Amino acid sequence: MVMDLQIISWVFGCQDVGWRCIMLTTLSAVVTQWLRDHYTGKKDAVASVFVREDAVTAGTAFVEDVLTSIFHQLCVGHVEAHEDEAYVAKYRLYLDARKHGHRDIFRIKLIRDALESRLGMLDHAFLVIDDFDRCSPAVDLFLENELAILANQSRLKVLITSRVSCLKDVPTAQYCDSCDDEEDAAKFLFVYWRCDSCRRKKWKPAHILCQGCRDKGKTCVNW
Repeated sequence: MVMDLQIISWVFGCQDVGWRCIMLTTLSAVVTQWLRDHYTGKKDAVASVFVREDAVTAGTAFVEDVLTSIFHQLCVGHVEAHEDEAYVAKYRLYLDARKHGHRDIFRIKLIRDALESRLGMLDHAFLVIDDFDRCSPAVDLFLENELAILANQSRLKVLITSRVSCLKDVPTAQYCDSCDDEEDAAKFLFVYWRCDSCRRKKWKPAHILCQGCRDKGKTCVNW
């Protein structure tokens, strides 16, 4: 499978890409492997999470498990860890909190602190999450908030894939809302950017950008 230029664009300059694809799990696996093959330095790390069951209840436990899995994966290539390194010390605080039964919100804060410390040591960090729509809206929002905090505080780039629910209207076409050229505006998009503010505030339809318009610095006109 040939790596699409849009994926390469995301790797080098993007944080979130909207995909409409019937083989998203395969896509996620291919992207993950491609990243691991191309980012092999001591300060490079790639993590992936494939959601296989619906996450409707026990949202804090799910988010904690996801963050812990990400932390472990980001540490795989770091074989020279020393006890006095900040991220190791912070992870031990998290383990102690689990051992003594501290509240889940407190534990999540501790594992997030350990993650931020580890991410601060990396030049390149990538996270691929597949089948994100298995999360309930509450869990979705909770996890997105945690990922946003990590991404804002580090070089972490996050790629999230999700399917269109069979209970929702499947879009028959997707076009860029910002293309000035009529020919470009009429092109059907398989890869696109969707405004996160529109999505969060349930603005319909959400503003869509093609990669070309985003590279030109165009933004959503709804806000």
